Amino acid sequence: MTGLTAAACASVLLIPAPAAAAQPPRATTGPHCVATLATGTTACYTTFRESIAAATGGRITNAPITPAEAATDKKFQARLNTAAPRSTTAGTLAVGVGAVLFEDASYQGYSLTLSLHHGGDNGDYCKNDADWDGSGNLSSHGFDNTISSVWSYNNCQVKLWAEPNYGGISNLYDRTTWVGSAMNDTASSFAVKAVGEAL
Repeated sequence: MTGLTAAACASVLLIPAPAAAAQPPRATTGPHCVATLATGTTACYTTFRESIAAATGGRITNAPITPAEAATDKKFQARLNTAAPRSTTAGTLAVGVGAVLFEDASYQGYSLTLSLHHGGDNGDYCKNDADWDGSGNLSSHGFDNTISSVWSYNNCQVKLWAEPNYGGISNLYDRTTWVGSAMNDTASSFAVKAVGEAL
């Protein structure tokens, strides 16, 4: 090998490989979805902040970017538990968060926020009136066999069923970092009800 060839080879070896582009965490990039239970529609957003803005009808627009940050933000938690006025300036019923379902334990991963219309004059979105909102098919929201942790707000609890159309085993949750081995990545339907209300 000539000196020139050896020098050329050495210079090739000294060129650093391009750095791999850093990928943002899944919880930052979403999807973070909102199921509006009154209409049965679902919309997904890039960030958790955007999903909360949509779920609250624009009342909370500065939520933490990720659920992990939101879980430790006491001011944000208190704001989610504060109901908006029953009617907005447009004359429509206000919306708020009844619960958030998470893909992973400890409020991590993708999220599905359950948005409810204002439930009554006492400021609750969930009221004990023998009526409840839910979905018999989590796959229609893109979250079938996915849920591992749950938040609930505004006097609401969440009941998860293992089968579509409210079938199979079920468990009731208010706020839990893990839904338990029987329901983890198993839920196929859900309902939101008032605390203390029988289902």
